[in-house]
Amino acid sequence: MRPYGIALALAAAATVAACVRSPWVNTSSSGEVVPNTVPRDGYTLPAGMSMGVTLNQQLDVATSRPNDTFSATLTKPVTTVDRQVAVPAGALAWGHVTGVRTALSAGETSAIVVDFDSLTFGGRRHALAAAVTEVQVQPTRPMNGPAAVRNAADGNGGTPPGTIFTAADKARLFAATAGANGVPGTAISLGTQTASVSLPVGSTMTLRTTHGISLQH
Repeated sequence: MRPYGIALALAAAATVAACVRSPWVNTSSSGEVVPNTVPRDGYTLPAGMSMGVTLNQQLDVATSRPNDTFSATLTKPVTTVDRQVAVPAGALAWGHVTGVRTALSAGETSAIVVDFDSLTFGGRRHALAAAVTEVQVQPTRPMNGPAAVRNAADGNGGTPPGTIFTAADKARLFAATAGANGVPGTAISLGTQTASVSLPVGSTMTLRTTHGISLQH
């Protein structure tokens, strides 16, 4: 190999090694270098960062209505790459209900749409853009056999409680009530008429930021 070829190879190897060691990138199982979702500092939360919260108010199809406001408490602090606290445990994520769909028959699905839009701690409010990626639900009525939690793909049994709907499924479920811009937020299945569920106080959710969030005062 010619000298300049060796130099290029060494430079490339050094770049890859630096990326692997960098606290701001990760290497996926396929070997792809991807951005880390840990904050670099206490001033900005990156898109794609996950955080766990617990609900402070019950949400369900019987009592919740569009525009209802609710909050959820951060269960663990969000820390930066150098282990500084960017957002403390106990911070509040605020959201509102943007859609409610009640199952009218055993084969239909009940659903609620929630949209988180702000984060408060230290006496300050910060804009928040986050989607729900996981939720734990509690049954309020007994499950009525396997058909009660059958996947929506068959069009008959409803969707398992706690399922996060895709944007396309949300649009279909709320087509009759959505405005010109659709229903903002994350749609969550609350089961069927024969297996309805609620999200009681203390229910856990995982939120993932969809945009970078400034924490500067």
